[in-house]
Amino acid sequence: MNAMVADILPPEKRQTGYALQYLGINLGVALGPLVAGVLFNKLLPLLFIGDAITSFIALYLVAANIEETDPSQTKKNVHLETEREVKKNVFLALLERPQLLIFFLVYILYGIIYTQHRFSLPLTMNEIFGHDGTQKFSLLMSTNAFTVIGLTVVIIAFTSKFHPLANMVLAGISYAIGFGMVGYVNNILLLMVSTVIWTIGEILVTTNFGVYVANNSPSNYRATFNAFGSISWAVGSAAGTYLAGLYIKYYGLKSLWNGIIILSIIASLMMGILRKYGRGRRLNK
Repeated sequence: MNAMVADILPPEKRQTGYALQYLGINLGVALGPLVAGVLFNKLLPLLFIGDAITSFIALYLVAANIEETDPSQTKKNVHLETEREVKKNVFLALLERPQLLIFFLVYILYGIIYTQHRFSLPLTMNEIFGHDGTQKFSLLMSTNAFTVIGLTVVIIAFTSKFHPLANMVLAGISYAIGFGMVGYVNNILLLMVSTVIWTIGEILVTTNFGVYVANNSPSNYRATFNAFGSISWAVGSAAGTYLAGLYIKYYGLKSLWNGIIILSIIASLMMGILRKYGRGRRLNK
């Protein structure tokens, strides 16, 4: 799906395209549980029938409205020199793009940081609020969802002219401030503020990852390179859970968030260095 967005849209419109895709997914994620909650107790079979029907509707909408986008079949002109089709093995193509390889490695750090919202954050909420921790955590997750729905368009309006790596730097700063606050506040309102801040980082990462990968990928390897990015994120998520568990065991929850601040700053600096010295063609002259 990310590759199709990049195939259809020119570089200057890709961030908006990924933002709309991201917003649509989150609207579905927000509405889905509400519908499921209504149907679960009384009309459970209809829940699964409805799931199948909506899947077929989505399939029809794509089939009826989107033509084949694969550049190798459409012979569509590429927009950037870095997007030109190559005949080499995919791994050789990646090695010839060291800026993209470094990006995927730094992306692992972003995965380590972000996964704390579903691992260390609920543990912290239980430590602060005791038996009320679960309820308070659900409030933060609702804040996260409403922030995505309410601020994605606004954030894109302000950042669409920036280079994707510059936005990744801003995302790292948002993570440092938002997640860093968790270790220093015990008021639910301030924790909601911190959630809004790190969610801004989430929005920036999600809407700029695909743009940078697309702008630096051969047109015939867009989907494969996006898959490498997904693997990087999964590695970061797995490592983040395991490493955070070890850290908490020996040093405690509170100091973990100081480590997240440091890691976020390191990730942000590395994206900034990649922005300065990367060889990929700039979107904004």
